[in-house]
Amino acid sequence: MSPFDIWQMIRFVRRRTLNRYNGESIGHRIMRFLFADYRGMMIPLTIVLAMVYSLAPVWLHKWIFDFLILQAPSWIAGSATLYISFRFVRRYVMEEKGLRGLLSPIVIGAFGMSLFGSILVVLFASGAKWVQMYRDANFTEVETLPRVSNELVRFTPAEVAGEEIVRRTQTSQFTPGETRPIGSPTGVSYISPLIPQGMWNALTEHNRGFMYFHDGTMDTSGQRVINMETEGFAWGEGMEIFDDIQRRLLHDIGFFKSYPEIYYTPVYAEDGAIKEVIGVVPYISYRFWWGIMVPKWGGIAIFHADGTLENLTPEAAKLDPRLIETQRLFPEKLAKDYIYAQRYDKGNHLLAQMFYGLVQREGKIEIPPCGSDPDVSSDMR
Repeated sequence: MSPFDIWQMIRFVRRRTLNRYNGESIGHRIMRFLFADYRGMMIPLTIVLAMVYSLAPVWLHKWIFDFLILQAPSWIAGSATLYISFRFVRRYVMEEKGLRGLLSPIVIGAFGMSLFGSILVVLFASGAKWVQMYRDANFTEVETLPRVSNELVRFTPAEVAGEEIVRRTQTSQFTPGETRPIGSPTGVSYISPLIPQGMWNALTEHNRGFMYFHDGTMDTSGQRVINMETEGFAWGEGMEIFDDIQRRLLHDIGFFKSYPEIYYTPVYAEDGAIKEVIGVVPYISYRFWWGIMVPKWGGIAIFHADGTLENLTPEAAKLDPRLIETQRLFPEKLAKDYIYAQRYDKGNHLLAQMFYGLVQREGKIEIPPCGSDPDVSSDMR
């Protein structure tokens, strides 16, 4: 359901209310105020939003935060274009002219100018965001390539590891979730949570166990893919409705943040045995700059099987011994955005940086494709 569909529903309720409750009694006046007056409609709408948020906060977060707030310049500019064009059409397109009135110079000019202005607003908002991200990144030029540990080389693509994990999973009640690479004592490994499969299991079961893929080595039993059995997670992925970890993150960490990825890592005891598996969520927070939401690294959220949730600052996460070997603290999506923002480094002021950032030029950094295929995703590298 889109915001346009919701608006159509509101208009339908308003028309029905005006037609049915047109008397002067107190009851009719209250009904008209609550369901036909836009000010009074805020009361039932607030109640409905509170009920929807209690049942489906992830859905509400998607529409209110991801669409309305993060994309505010785009939809505001688009709405302004439609409004201005509509006003000119109503004023200058006469009924007797029919559709030919739409081709009048003043209507075409109004639509063209408002559309051009909207495009400028969208481009300015997008460019300003990238410039601010470039300034936040604080790039440092180095003379030599940074050294990379041989232990952190991936030998198996993520897609291949995921297919092998699915093939080795021998349960119909659970299915492997997204396969994610992590650092481990033996190098790079892949881990995938076992999430409930099917509607009934999603409502009643809990995440129970993980599939672990050793990349470039094997465990002590000679197996490359093993099943890590753990106790059921109180909050996790694929668990509906009130046990979804995204719901817990929105409630406890913050609604106005983004949680683009979740991965898991074993916590080892001193003797090398696995003590527990924890969920790790690098999340993105935002700072407000002249109506534009500029993303930045917010921190790390850690959730345990018993339902405990920790919120670590970036500084605390870097020093946490449980996360040192994972080599995955910074949100991957934000890292790719910072790499893209580097192209906005040229220029002495905001407008100059925005202009040169749109020009294809030498000197910008980018993630190279794997081999000769430019369409290979970053997970294959």
